[in-house]
Amino acid sequence: PVTVEVAFAWGGVTVSAGGRRDSAEFSPTVYAPKGSVLQARDRIERVNGERYAIVGHAMWDQPGISVFGQSWVCFEVESMNG
Repeated sequence: PVTVEVAFAWGGVTVSAGGRRDSAEFSPTVYAPKGSVLQARDRIERVNGERYAIVGHAMWDQPGISVFGQSWVCFEVESMNG
């Protein structure tokens, strides 16, 4: 296993109400330093044991924008936690 420091973000909440059930769906994303080894179909395991799969290639890649002196790429991920 390779260790990469990433930042998780949960956005894009979709809420639906139907019958007796209400549900909410979150679209998690992962921000990783540009040039990291992450790529489509990789698996990520957080320190707390939660597991995620990267869905597709980087959603965006902005070499001109940096946060704390670092350029970032963003990946959509899906939960593998059941």
